[in-house]
Amino acid sequence: MITIVKKDLYNNRTNSNNRGRDLMSNKFIRTIPIILILLISMFSSFSFVQPIKGIPSSNVSTFYFKNVLDTNSEYDSNFGLTLLVSESFPTKTNDSFYPPKIFNSNNEELNIWIESWLFYYLEDFTGGDEDLGDIDGFLDGFELLFPNPLRIIESYEYTGDEKIVINGDIKFNLFLSSKIFSKSSKIFPKNILNDKINVGIYSLNPNSLIPIPIKISNKTIDVDPELIQNIKMHNIIIDDVNHTLNPGESLLFEIELIPGNKTFLTKERPVLKNLLNTTIEFLYNRANNSENTELKDLLDLFDIFDDVITEANLSIEDAAIIANSVISTSLVYDSVSHPSSVSLPFSTSSEIDGENNVIYYLHSDNDMDYQLSDSDEHSINDLTNSIEWVGPLFGRSKILLEASAIIYVSYKDINLFSDNIKINGKLFYDNQEIGSSDFLLDKTQLISPTSIMQINMIFNDIQEKTEIEYGTAISLEISLDNDSDFGRGIFKKVELFYDSLEYPSRMYLDFTETDNIILDIDNDPIDNKIIPGGSVKYFIDIFSEFEDEIEIVELSYTGNKDYWDLIIPDKFSISAEDNTTLELIIISTEYDLNLYGEDIEIEFSVQGKTGKSNFTAYALISDDAVNYDIKVIVPPNKEIKHGESSSYFFIVENNNTGFWPDSYSLEAISENNWNLSIEPSNIDNLDAGEKIEINITLYVPKNIEISNDKLTFIIYSDNSDVFKTVNLTSNIIGPNLIEDIYNYFEDLSNDLGLNDIFNEYAPHALVGILFIIIFIFLILFVFLFTSKFVDIICIDRLKEISPNQVGLFEITLVNTTKKVRNYEINIVEKHNTLKWIIFYDKEKILLNSKESRKITFSVKPTDLVQKNDWAEFDFIVKSSEKRKIEKITTMIVIKDSYSNLSLNNVSHFPRNFTDGEKITTSFSIKNNGNASSENFSVILYINGEEKNKVGDIIIPAEGFADIKIPWIAVKGKNEISIVVKKY
Repeated sequence: MITIVKKDLYNNRTNSNNRGRDLMSNKFIRTIPIILILLISMFSSFSFVQPIKGIPSSNVSTFYFKNVLDTNSEYDSNFGLTLLVSESFPTKTNDSFYPPKIFNSNNEELNIWIESWLFYYLEDFTGGDEDLGDIDGFLDGFELLFPNPLRIIESYEYTGDEKIVINGDIKFNLFLSSKIFSKSSKIFPKNILNDKINVGIYSLNPNSLIPIPIKISNKTIDVDPELIQNIKMHNIIIDDVNHTLNPGESLLFEIELIPGNKTFLTKERPVLKNLLNTTIEFLYNRANNSENTELKDLLDLFDIFDDVITEANLSIEDAAIIANSVISTSLVYDSVSHPSSVSLPFSTSSEIDGENNVIYYLHSDNDMDYQLSDSDEHSINDLTNSIEWVGPLFGRSKILLEASAIIYVSYKDINLFSDNIKINGKLFYDNQEIGSSDFLLDKTQLISPTSIMQINMIFNDIQEKTEIEYGTAISLEISLDNDSDFGRGIFKKVELFYDSLEYPSRMYLDFTETDNIILDIDNDPIDNKIIPGGSVKYFIDIFSEFEDEIEIVELSYTGNKDYWDLIIPDKFSISAEDNTTLELIIISTEYDLNLYGEDIEIEFSVQGKTGKSNFTAYALISDDAVNYDIKVIVPPNKEIKHGESSSYFFIVENNNTGFWPDSYSLEAISENNWNLSIEPSNIDNLDAGEKIEINITLYVPKNIEISNDKLTFIIYSDNSDVFKTVNLTSNIIGPNLIEDIYNYFEDLSNDLGLNDIFNEYAPHALVGILFIIIFIFLILFVFLFTSKFVDIICIDRLKEISPNQVGLFEITLVNTTKKVRNYEINIVEKHNTLKWIIFYDKEKILLNSKESRKITFSVKPTDLVQKNDWAEFDFIVKSSEKRKIEKITTMIVIKDSYSNLSLNNVSHFPRNFTDGEKITTSFSIKNNGNASSENFSVILYINGEEKNKVGDIIIPAEGFADIKIPWIAVKGKNEISIVVKKY
C-alpha cells in the first residue's frame, strides 16, 4: 500500500476536540448513518472453516503479504512507499485486517488508514476542481502513486544477477472477512450489494526514463461470502502471464476492495435520526459518568469521523462509502492462520536455500524431501491411524530453531455430543519427540458440506539448542487425538490430502548453524588496503568441537574478479577440540595505476559435517596503502677554489610503491649561507620509478679562511609528509704556495724598490732573478754530485760453466779524475751460499789521472754446487779519498750438470736370524755425477712394507755415503727392498 502519513492533521483535529460536545449540531447529525452501520457491524458472526483451492506449479515462489499499517516494516528501495512482501511464512498468531477493525485495531493503524481518505478525496479537500489544474490527468495516469484506503500495494524487489522469465499463472490466495451486509447478498441481487476484489501485478524499472509502474495484468472477481463462515479463502488466478524480470526491477502486487452499493442505508429518515440522536446523547451522558474507557473511546471515534467528514467536505454518500468499507469485506492476512499470499511461476534462491530454511514435501511412500510433486493426482489417507514421514539425512549438523507444517484435510464433525476433533502433529528426532502442535477443528453443520481446508501447525515447544547431527533425519507424525474417536465414520471423518500440485502438504524447518566450528580471523594489512599487485592475507584460526573434515568454500563475491586471484587452503582433517591456523590470500593480479578504487568482497564458508561458520574477506586498492619514498643519488664531495663556483648533480627518483606518481618541492642550504642556485626548483608529476637530475651550484667567496662548507639538499613530497635530506661537504681550496710566494715577492719587490724600475712587473722580475740564481746553484750541485771517481768496465758479465770448470772475469778500471787515486777492490757473493770459491790477484791499486788497468777474478764451484745453480757477485771499488763506492754485478750459471747415484756393498748382519731379531742392513750410495745431488731419502721395505728410512741426504759430486738401517725380522721369508726417493 502507498500511504502518505500526515499525522499533524489528525493531531490538530484531536486537539480541537477539547470543546463541549453539541450533540444536536448539524455536523454530528451527518455522522448518524455511519454510527448506525458501525453499531450493526458489532454483531457480525465468526467462523474458522476455510476451504481452499490449488497451489502454484512446481517451480514457484510464494510471497506473503505483511501488515501495511505497520510502519516498522521494510520498504522497497525502488518504490519507497511500498512494503516488501515476505518470503517467509508468517509467524504471528494474531490476524491483521485491511481496512482495520474500528474497535479492535490500535489507534496508530486506524489513524493512518483514516488519513488516507483525506488524500483519496484530494479534490474536495483542496477546495474544488479549479485548484487542481491538470492534476486530474496526472492522477489517472499514476494512480498507484497515490493512496487508496481500499487498496494495498506490496512489492518484491529482485536483487539477482540474471533475468527471470515469468511464464504461467499468477495465483493470489487471499483470506477475506465478510460481514452481515455482505452476506446479505445471498438475499439481495449481487449487482446491488456484492463487494468485489481486484488483484493486479505491475513492474517497476528504476532505471527507466520515467520510473512509473507498468501494469502486467489484473483480474476482478466477486467476493463470495458464505452465511456460516466469516473468513473465507478466495483463490484468484491471473492466467498466462508472460513477463521478463530484469535485475534491479520490482514487482508490485495490488489488492483493491470494491464495496458494493449499500447507500440505501444512508437515506434521510427523520425518525431514525431522532432515535440515533437520543441514543447517542444517552451514551455520552453515561460515558461522562462512567469508568468505562471503551465507551469513551467509542464516542471519541465518532468525533474523529465527524471531524474528518467536516474538514474534507465529504458528503453523506462519501461517508457511507467509508462505513461500507469498514463493515463490508476486509482482507485478513499476515498471520499463521490466514497467510494471504501470491504465488508466481519462478523460484528465488532465498525461498529454499537448502541450508537453513528447508521445506519438506510429504510423499506417498512415507518420506519427505525438497521436491514438490508435479502430479495432478493427490494421495489421501484416512487419519484413523497415525502417519509418519521421514526426511532425508542431514549432510551437516544444525540447530533446529522453529518448525511448522501446512497440511490439507477434509473432515466432517456433526456429532454435537462429543469433543471437537483435534489433529496432533509431532516432530521426532533420534526416536525422541522434540516438538508437537495441536489443531482443533470446528464442528460442521448439516447444511454446510465438508470441504478441504488448510491447517497451519506451529511446533512451539521445540527445546532451545536442539542439535540435529549429520547423518540423521527428522520425522513428522500426524494423528488424531484419542478424544476424537467417538462417532467416527458416521459422524466424524478426517482425510489428509498430500503429494500433489493441488495439495502440497509440507513442513517448514528453520535452522541455524552450530557453534561447533569457531573462527578467529586476523588479516594483514589490518585495513585491507593494498596497492596494485599487492595482497591481503587472512589468518584463519579454526577451532572444532568434534573431529571433522574442514574445507573453505567461496559463497559469493562483489567486485570485478578479473583483477583478483585467490589462494584458498585445501580441505583438511581436524581432531576433536583442536584448532589450526590457515592462510587465505586475496591477490591483486593487475599492475595498473587505473585500478585504484577497485575492491572485492568475498563471502567464504568454513564448513564441515559438524558445523559451519562464515566470514567475509575484503580487499581494496587504495592510495592509502602507498608507501611514499624518495631515492636520492648524491654526487661525491668536491674541492672548490675560493672565488670560484662548482655544480653538483643530484639524481632524484620517485621510489613510491604502487606506481603512484608524486610532485616535489626542493630546497638547498649552505652551511655558511653562501649563494646557491637550484635547477629545477620543483618537480611535477614524477612517475614511480622515474628519475630526474637536479643541478645545484655553490658560489664560494674569494679570500676566505673557511676550509669547508656543508651543503644540505631537502626534497619534500607534495602529496605526503615524507621528505628526504642529504648532505655533502665542499672542501675549499685557499691560496696555494705559489700564490703565497708571489705575494711575498710582491711585498719584497716593493721593499727593494723594484716597483720603481719594473712597475707592476716588479714581482715577476724578482722571481726571474731568483730563478737564475737557483739555476746556477743547481748546475753546480749536479756537477759535483753526479761525477764519477772511477769507471768499471766489464764486457762479459755472465759466465756459463760446468761444475768442474772455473769462471774467469776481466774488468778494466779507469781513473776518471785529475788526481792520482788509490782504489780498494772487493768481490762479494750476494747470497753467501758458500758453494763458490772466489780468486782475485789484487786488493789495492794506484792509478794516475785518466790511467786504466785490467784486473781479473775467477769463481770456482765447490762440491756443494747442484744442478742448475747460479750466483751473483758484486765487484766493488772504493776510493781512499771518497766515501762513495762504485760497483758492477757479474753472474755465473751452472750448465751441463748432473748427479748419478748408485747403490753398492749391500750387506746384512747377522746373516742368519730368527723371528723378532734385530737386523742391520749396511750399504753405500755413490754420486757418480759432476754436481751435488739433491735432497733424497732412503727407504727400507720388508716384504713390501716400509720398516725404516733415512732422510735429508745430499752427496757431493764423486762423493759417497755409507748408510746403516736397523730393522726387525719377521717369521718366514724376509724380502728386502731399498728405495732411493727425491723430495
